[in-house]
Amino acid sequence: MNTTQANPAQQAIVITGAGSGIGEALALEAARRGHPLILAARRLDELNRVASLCLAKGSPRCQTLHLDLANNDSIENCAQQILALGWPLNGLINNAGISQRSTARNADADSELQLMQVNYLGPVRLTKHLLPALPSRGGILVISSVVGLFPFPQRSSYAASKHALHGYFETMALEEHGRLQICIACPGRIRTQISLNALSESGQPHNTMDPGQLDGIPAERCAALVWQAWRSGKGMILVARQEKILWWLYRYLPPLFRRLALKVSPV
Repeated sequence: MNTTQANPAQQAIVITGAGSGIGEALALEAARRGHPLILAARRLDELNRVASLCLAKGSPRCQTLHLDLANNDSIENCAQQILALGWPLNGLINNAGISQRSTARNADADSELQLMQVNYLGPVRLTKHLLPALPSRGGILVISSVVGLFPFPQRSSYAASKHALHGYFETMALEEHGRLQICIACPGRIRTQISLNALSESGQPHNTMDPGQLDGIPAERCAALVWQAWRSGKGMILVARQEKILWWLYRYLPPLFRRLALKVSPV
């Protein structure tokens, strides 16, 4: 199928981790623009809920698929199902991921492998499967984190996985320049439930809603800013409040950054 001839507004957007948080908000953002949607995540019940909302917001059709980025077979099956649909694709949003709440010294080794698989190796594998189906002038949006830009306590392996995403997709952006719009979004504290599922030092879910998340930027606002940056051709966007100060200090005043980063609560 020659997807380059299709109207971009009629081409589908694939979104991983679309069952909640930023992924759900991005799905609704795409739905308002009339895109068909392919939503993938582990929890099909939540995906079906989001799909109903997207159809009500203006998406002409919405397909939900199971995807577990920790399982390579699941990634392969999901990619095959996406391609088998035969829908012209416009973009891929690599949003799914898992966070961390543990020091480097105490982090469970298996949880560190899980973080790298879910946050880096899994998205890369899915992207490689779908890349040939993306049309010229299509796009890839990668949801990273501010810790993909600078270090922060209790995020060692999470930060490593996000730095890996940056290295991979920034390189791909150079290789695909003029063909694909690749944008990396770096959210700070966003009002989602990501801290509940973050891996503790034992490798089990943190199961705590961090105060920083409760006071964070609404996911809907984050999604709107990220979508605008992606569609306007920006290579990166930082969506944050006070974290922007840390980013500036990390770049220009590293000693002061280190002193302040140690005083900021990691939760």
